[in-house]
Amino acid sequence: MKKLFSVLLVGVLALMVYVPSVFATKVNLEGCNDNCKINDDNTCTKTCRIVISENTEAMSQFNATVTLTPESSQMGTVTAAEGWESLSSGNSLSFISTDENGVSDASFTIGTFTVTVPQDVEDCKITLTPDGFETVEKDITPEQQPSTGVTLPLIVLGSGLVVALGAYYVTRKNNKMYKI
Repeated sequence: MKKLFSVLLVGVLALMVYVPSVFATKVNLEGCNDNCKINDDNTCTKTCRIVISENTEAMSQFNATVTLTPESSQMGTVTAAEGWESLSSGNSLSFISTDENGVSDASFTIGTFTVTVPQDVEDCKITLTPDGFETVEKDITPEQQPSTGVTLPLIVLGSGLVVALGAYYVTRKNNKMYKI
């Protein structure tokens, strides 16, 4: 009986250790992990949303640090979602819930921020390090400008010019063709 009780106790303790890690609140960045179209100023701008999912507790504040690699990439405007207030500055994100009890929804958006990447950067890495949560990394790849295809019209134009000159040479009045 003692053996059965010991096995049961170890099983319950293992389950208690495992369950909180499965149902832990998760932070994610959405909308900023795809290709980025180049603007007129040879940069691309993406808007990243900070999303909380699988939340089980009331959340009243959120703090995180954003690191951009390479350094030529820049973080832009930070906007708080409905129900949140932004106290962000530089690359430090800080949001406070406007509800004194906090937000206890299972899934919600805290806010957004923009990232501007120069065209010559092949890959920009965004690292979000939130306080009390796992670090999140996303990549932004600026689209490279496609070739314009300008050589094809030049080839067609040149070929047309050769055909036109050949037709003119054959059909002019002074040209006498003798049959032998």
